[in-house]
Amino acid sequence: MKKATVRSFTILKWIPRLLMVGLIGFSAYVWWNYGRTESKDSSTEKTTRPGRVVNEVQGIEYIHFDKGLKVYQVKAKKNKKFRNESQQLEKPLFIFFDEKQKETIRVTGKKCNISRDFNTITVIDDVVVKSQTDMTVSSNLLKYDSQLRQFNTTSPARFQWKTMNGKARGFVYKIEEEMLILPQDPHIQYINKSGENRQPIIVTGMRGAVDRKNGFAYFDENVEVTQGRDWIHADRIEVNFKAGDNDVEKIVARNNVKIKFARPGKRVGGPPAVQASADSKAPAEIPAVQQTPRMSNVFTADESSGKDLAADQVELFFFEDGSTIRSFRSTGNCT
Repeated sequence: MKKATVRSFTILKWIPRLLMVGLIGFSAYVWWNYGRTESKDSSTEKTTRPGRVVNEVQGIEYIHFDKGLKVYQVKAKKNKKFRNESQQLEKPLFIFFDEKQKETIRVTGKKCNISRDFNTITVIDDVVVKSQTDMTVSSNLLKYDSQLRQFNTTSPARFQWKTMNGKARGFVYKIEEEMLILPQDPHIQYINKSGENRQPIIVTGMRGAVDRKNGFAYFDENVEVTQGRDWIHADRIEVNFKAGDNDVEKIVARNNVKIKFARPGKRVGGPPAVQASADSKAPAEIPAVQQTPRMSNVFTADESSGKDLAADQVELFFFEDGSTIRSFRSTGNCT
């Protein structure tokens, strides 16, 4: 009788342990199939694992419609479908369309993830975006939101449009507005190939945006514009250019404006000036109206005057080809 009692006590003692082992095993099974996470790219973003692959297809092509209109067409080398109905494509090519069903943008990359509702697309590694207006943007990660009709990334990005190129930490591109928003550290370089002065105009600031459709760009906070030895600093700089092109029409510098232009009296580069002898005639001076206007022509002072400009607001108006300044106006406390 005593032995039976001891045996019963031993069995009861092991029951909780067996239940605990079973619970641990079940938890491990659930985590293995549904709860694991993996790193998606070098930006250390993580996402919930979509589950097991339920279908894999080689060489796919299809069109995604919304309200009877084509949103995008996609081609890929391989398509994996997961248990949660999301997809992963290898070497995808996306072609996006506007409301008139015209092609607007092409996107390529090494792979991408498509959400189960097809509204969010994340393209990963060697991402390149090309528009029909010859604008190219490249990054390591890009997300597309079909409801907002925009691309965005927090990764470093580079972009190029005709003779303008630049970089920034992340961007947002609104397709319908053709607006490129640069949220952090934009650096833009522009060369006017149709003008006489081929030196690049470089713009830097803390943030900015380029509106290609309306021909407007702005840069905020500690903004600097340089071209050779010419230099403008302001809290905010706005640039008006020809819509659909990038010939500069006007630059407006606002708040705490400081400007320094290379003086006309000093030669920059090129061979040394020829010294006239005592019996030689001095060359005839070119009339001011025939001289090519430059950024330095807004000052009539020579090099020795050391005159610069500080003002509350400065407007620079350019000739039609965007190469040189046509007129100059400053307001506020000018010194």
